Amino acid sequence: MNSTQPKQLRVFTTYRSLKEAVNRAECGIVFAESLSEFYKKAVFVNGFDECGQIERTLFMQEAVKNTKNANEKLHFPSEFFEFMQHKDYLFKFFKELASEKVSLQTLDFSDTYAQYSEHFEILKELLQNYQNFLQNAKSYDEITLPQIYELNENYLKRFDSIEIDIDGNPSKFEFEILKRASQVTQIYLNFKASKFNQKTLRSISELCGLNFESGFSYKLNLSENKILEPYTAPIPQNSEIVLKGFELRALQACYIFEKISKFISLGINPEKIAVILPDEKFAKTLKALDEKINKNAPMLNFAMGESVRDSLFGVSLAKISECIKENIRPNFNPQYLNLGKDTPRDLPNEYDLFFKEAGISEEIFDKFRENFNKSVEFEVFDACINELLRAVKTKNDALANKLKSPKFLIKILNEKFGENLTLSNLIDLFLGELKNVKLDDINGGKVTVMGLLESRGANFEAVIIPDFNDDFVPKRSEGEMFLNSTLRAKAGLISHKDREDLQRFYYSCLIFGAKKVAICYHDTAEKSPSRFLKNFNTQEDMDEFSMQDYLRIFNGKIYEKPEFSDFTPNMKHDFFAQPVSHARFDTFSTCKRKYYYSYILNIKEGLKFGEDNASMGNILHEAFEEYYAKYPKFDYAKFEEIYLKKAMKKNADFYSIYYDLCRVKFLAKTIVEHEQKWNFAQSEANFDGVKFNEFATINGKIDRIDTNESGDRFIIDYKRGDYNAKSMQLKFYKALLGDDEMEAAYLSLRDKKFVFDENEKDDATKSAFEILSEKFEEIRALCESEISFERASKSGACKYCAYKIICKGEIND
Repeated sequence: MNSTQPKQLRVFTTYRSLKEAVNRAECGIVFAESLSEFYKKAVFVNGFDECGQIERTLFMQEAVKNTKNANEKLHFPSEFFEFMQHKDYLFKFFKELASEKVSLQTLDFSDTYAQYSEHFEILKELLQNYQNFLQNAKSYDEITLPQIYELNENYLKRFDSIEIDIDGNPSKFEFEILKRASQVTQIYLNFKASKFNQKTLRSISELCGLNFESGFSYKLNLSENKILEPYTAPIPQNSEIVLKGFELRALQACYIFEKISKFISLGINPEKIAVILPDEKFAKTLKALDEKINKNAPMLNFAMGESVRDSLFGVSLAKISECIKENIRPNFNPQYLNLGKDTPRDLPNEYDLFFKEAGISEEIFDKFRENFNKSVEFEVFDACINELLRAVKTKNDALANKLKSPKFLIKILNEKFGENLTLSNLIDLFLGELKNVKLDDINGGKVTVMGLLESRGANFEAVIIPDFNDDFVPKRSEGEMFLNSTLRAKAGLISHKDREDLQRFYYSCLIFGAKKVAICYHDTAEKSPSRFLKNFNTQEDMDEFSMQDYLRIFNGKIYEKPEFSDFTPNMKHDFFAQPVSHARFDTFSTCKRKYYYSYILNIKEGLKFGEDNASMGNILHEAFEEYYAKYPKFDYAKFEEIYLKKAMKKNADFYSIYYDLCRVKFLAKTIVEHEQKWNFAQSEANFDGVKFNEFATINGKIDRIDTNESGDRFIIDYKRGDYNAKSMQLKFYKALLGDDEMEAAYLSLRDKKFVFDENEKDDATKSAFEILSEKFEEIRALCESEISFERASKSGACKYCAYKIICKGEIND
C-alpha cells in the first residue's frame, strides 16, 4: 500500500461478514475489524487489567455473601454451588444497566410496590460490593468499563477514516464511543432505515440531529453530521418467496434439502445459499439427515458449531451422572433387541445400549461412581474426564483443546471451594460450562446453516428458513428478573417490542436481500405461521412433492421400521398379576399397543414430549408440598416465595414462572374459601397394596388430602395444563382410600377452579366404585383369552406418543 494513500479502516458487524467482504476483495480492503474488536481497541482503562471470567465469578459470589438480605429477599444463594447456577442473572442485569448508562440510584420506584424498592436497595449494595472487589484488584469488566474508560486516541488516529456497518442496536455506551471517536478521526456509519429498527434510528438521530426515511440505506459522516447523498439508495426488495407448511416438524428438514437442490439447479452457487434457523436446536435434525443422505460429502456446514455439551462426550458424561444420581446400574454387556415375534422380555434399557455404543466400559463408570459423592482433588476429576474422553468415539484432539478452559475453571474453583464440592458438584458445574463451548464444523459442506444473529451483515442469493411460526419468529423475549416493562420504559432500556422488532429487521434484510427465498413452518392445530409473513409477498410452494415423498426420505435413510410395527401382537397376559397403578390402567384403556410396548416389552420412553410442561408441573407440586409442610392455610405471598425459590433453582423460564404465579394468584380466593371448611392433612401420599376387590390390588400417589371437623376427606389433584375430566383418576384415588362417598376434584390452573369428576354427572345412578369395578371386570374378561394389543382407534391418542415411530413408522416432533 502506498504510504501517501489515506489509511482506511472497515468495521463489519460480525467476523463472518468481515471474512465474506475480504474474500470478495471489496474496495481493496487492507484494514478490517469486526465491530466487537473495534470497541475493545477503541477504549482502555489506565492502570487496570480486564477481569477474567473466573475472578469476576468469585468476586460476585463474595459480593452476594457480603450483601445483607441478598439470599433471604432475592433468593440468591450464598452457597457456592447454588450460586454458580444463577450467576448469569446478576451479570446480565448489571451489564445492561451499565451499557445503557442507567444508574440503579436513578431508577424511580414511586409507581411500584414497596417490596420492589426494598429489593433494589439490596441490589445497590450488592453492586457496590462487587465494584469494590474489582477496584481493590485493579480490574474492570463490562459492568464497570462504561464509567471508567478512556478513549484510545492513539489507535483511532492511525486511520484517516473509519467506516462502520451498523446492523443491530448499539447501546448508549457504544454510541458514546462512536460520537467521541468522530471527534478524533472521520467516522462513517452505514445502516439501513426500516420500520423495524426505529430505536436504532432514534439513537443515530440524537447523535447527528438528522432524520432518516424508512426504506433506504444510508451512509452518514458522523464527524460532519452529513448524509452522503451518492451512497443513499432504496433497500432492494427483489425476493421470490415460496411458502409451505408441514404437519410434522421434522419433515421441514427434507424440504430444506429439496430446496437446496432446486436452487443449485437454477445456477446458484452453494456458498451463496443459507439456511437460517429461528430455533438452533433444529440443527441436530438437519445434521442427522445430512450425514445419512450425504455420507461422504456433507452438504451443510454449521456456522454455530456444535455445543460440547451436546457432543457424544458431553452426553456420555451427563448420562453417567444421571445413572449414579438415580442409583441405576447399567448392564455393560447388553444383548441387542430382537424385535421379531418371539421378543425376549428382559430387554436392555436406553443406558445399556447407549454406553455400549459410546464405548464406555464398566471400569470407567465405576471410577465416577466410587468418588461421586466425595470431595475430591482436581486430579481425580481430571483423570475421570480424560479417561472418558479417550473412551468415547469422537474427535479427541479438537475436543481436548476445547476442554482446557472449562477444566481450568473447575481447577480454580476446586482449589478455593474443594471442601464443599463433591465430584458430582464438579461434574454439574463442568456440564454447565460446556454449554457455551463450541466445536467448529470443520468437515461441513458449502451451504451455510446459521442462527439469526450470526446472519447480521451477510448477503445470500438464496435463503431457506424453517420454523417460521409465531412462537419462533420473532422469538419471544424472556421476562426480566428485576425490571418489569413499566420500569424498563421509564429507565429508557430496550423493551421486549424493541428486541422483537430487531429480529424482524434481521429477517427482512435477509429476505429482501436474496433473489430466492423458501420459508416453511410447522402447521398443526396448536402451531400457526408467524404473523410477520404478512410483510412479504409470498406464494404457496407448488412443487410436485407430497408429504409422503418427504416422509420417504426419513423412512429410507434415518431409520428402518422394526418388524413388529407391521403386525398386531396377540398373547395371554395377566393384567392383575401386579398391583395396578392408575397410569398402567389408563394406558391399557387408552391404547393396548402402547401398553404392550411399555409394560410387556418394557421399552422405556426415550423420547419425552412436553418436558418443559412436566418440569413446571413438578415445580408446582413441590411448592405446594413444601408450603403445607410449613403453613396450615394458604397465603399467596408465602407460596410465591417458596415457588420462586424452587423455580429459579431449576432454571425455569421467566414467562412460565410468572404465568403460573398469575394463575395461582387468581386461584388464591378459591383455595382460601375451600380452606374455611377443609383443613390440609397430607400431601404426596403413597398407597401400596390396597385391595380393591377379590382379584385386584391397586397402588398410587395422591397429591393432597384434606379433612374437616366431621372427619370427612377431600381429595385434590393439582393440574397445571391439559387433563381429561372424564378419566378414572379420581375414582381410582377414592378406591385407594376405600371411601366411595368422599369428595374429589382437580385443582386446575388452566380453568382456575375446582373441576369435579364429569363421569359422575353422566351416570349419577352408579357409584365411583361400581364404575371402576365394571372396568376392572372388563379387563379381567379380556385376560381369560389372548389379548389383541391393537392400536388406539382414536388418532388423537397418538399425537404425543413416544412409541409412534416404532408403532406406525411416523416421526414425532
